[in-house]
Amino acid sequence: MAGTILTREQFFQRLGEDAFDGSEYGVNFAVDINEEAIDWEFRIIRNVTFEHVVRVSGDIRSGFLFNNCNFKKGIVFRGAITLNFNTAHNQSNASLVFANCKADHITFADDCQLERAVFIQGGCIIKNKVGFYDSTLRGTFKIDNSELSNLLDFKNCNIRSLTIQNETKIKSLRLDSFTGDISLIKSNFTDNVKFWNIETPNNLTLNYNNFEDTFDIKASRIPAFYSHGDTFKRRAKLENRDDSGQNIEAYLNKLYLTDVNLIEGFEFDGMGNELQELRLPLTTSFSGVLRLMGWKIKSTNISGINQNLKLIFANVLFGQLTFNDFSNFADITFDRSGANPDFDEESFIIAANTDFGNSKFNEFNFNSFNFINLSNTSFNNIVATNVIWFEESQIRINSSTINSSQSFRRIREVYRQIKQSLISQGNQIDSLEFKAKEMRAYRNELVASAKEGGKYKLSDKAIMTVNQTNNYGLSWWKPVWIICLLTLVFYIIELPLFSKEINYTLAKSWEDVGVTFCVFWNNFNVFWQMFNPARKFSSIYGENIIAFLYFLDFLHRLILGIFIFQIIKAFRRFASK
Repeated sequence: MAGTILTREQFFQRLGEDAFDGSEYGVNFAVDINEEAIDWEFRIIRNVTFEHVVRVSGDIRSGFLFNNCNFKKGIVFRGAITLNFNTAHNQSNASLVFANCKADHITFADDCQLERAVFIQGGCIIKNKVGFYDSTLRGTFKIDNSELSNLLDFKNCNIRSLTIQNETKIKSLRLDSFTGDISLIKSNFTDNVKFWNIETPNNLTLNYNNFEDTFDIKASRIPAFYSHGDTFKRRAKLENRDDSGQNIEAYLNKLYLTDVNLIEGFEFDGMGNELQELRLPLTTSFSGVLRLMGWKIKSTNISGINQNLKLIFANVLFGQLTFNDFSNFADITFDRSGANPDFDEESFIIAANTDFGNSKFNEFNFNSFNFINLSNTSFNNIVATNVIWFEESQIRINSSTINSSQSFRRIREVYRQIKQSLISQGNQIDSLEFKAKEMRAYRNELVASAKEGGKYKLSDKAIMTVNQTNNYGLSWWKPVWIICLLTLVFYIIELPLFSKEINYTLAKSWEDVGVTFCVFWNNFNVFWQMFNPARKFSSIYGENIIAFLYFLDFLHRLILGIFIFQIIKAFRRFASK
């Protein structure tokens, strides 16, 4: 023990006279400071080495400042209170300050009620633990530029805020039944961090920390969780439920993550509960694996450049999903997700200046959203599996004029990109759906262009009209009934030409009508033969050389061939090629 050794009487005399100057002192007995020994407001104790435990209890008025002290057996505050704190005597705005101290442990227990802050700062080294149990702190508990070699432990306590900052090193952090805001800034945690049943009135904030072991949050109530620039070297998880059987409420309202490094992944498990807001401004510094599962998210905003992050949404129901100035060069997966059917506003997806890259949509329900608004968005390389796609009526394109040729051109480009992505994955059926949508958009574009003064050629109109007859390759039944109807029309027109019993005059009596129907029925075998485009003219119409009949027959064969091709084309959706 270095310095002057103080007896009990000398120690309390110097304490009463506030006479701990710059000299070093040693105390080799257990020190008990209670309110009976305190007849002053505030004391500074400097350069004292305590060989035995120090115990503080009762009303300590405006508190203590311990500077460069060594508590070899620790210091314990039991039932200590500072309810009559006087800033005229203590201008540090802290009930207790430990500056550049060493201690085996610092413990608060048995209903301590401290009016102002507790500071552990200036290079303090705590060998065993700092514990705060069954107590109340109406100020901030701040640990600044210090080292806790074992454990920082809070249980059954209510404090204004916990702040750990400025290169503080802590082995393990444990918060159990804790109420208060939390800020962890530029600190290092070498062992596990566990939060259970915590409640932050405002937020949980993490900035530029290094978590070398597991990070767990359970059964907690957090209005907002912010993490910026943090590194999680092992598994991290927030589980939005209480698994202890105590029916403790759990919620997370807002989640903001930026520039975090999630080496073994961070999982946010919502357990089917609501998350009001999610913001992910992605950068090249945002890396690792981020998994969000089982949430009902009201507002999701994803922006920036994703180059190193594997982002997974699993069983997530979205309200408003927004991508703004977003480019994906890594891996984003939407798994078994879609719109929240219980969302009380319009659900939508908005993507502006966005390149989805290799984003994966697995059993994603686009159709569940009220609308999808796209502006300068690329779907070129997406991977889709068992997706329920959107209807054409759900698509909105940002354009100066609604239903303009430009808006239809942009819609067509979206369909084309999705079509090509599906073709590259061998998804023949869905790719044909989008090919049909692409052609419909192109027809709408041509129509809109004509209204704007552009050209819509008659040949293009004919081609687009014919393509509609099988719904752009999707329906074989539609051209079948059109063929039947057109063949019947041609049969009726041709009947007076190859039959000698009727002609092109109006019936003058019911007898003429009866004759017409008899001729129609007696020659109906011709109608069925007309479905053969390679039919022999004389075998159907006889030796009839009327030029107009030859023309009608040629025209019908031409139309028949086109529609047969349309039928065959429609069957491609069920063929491999």
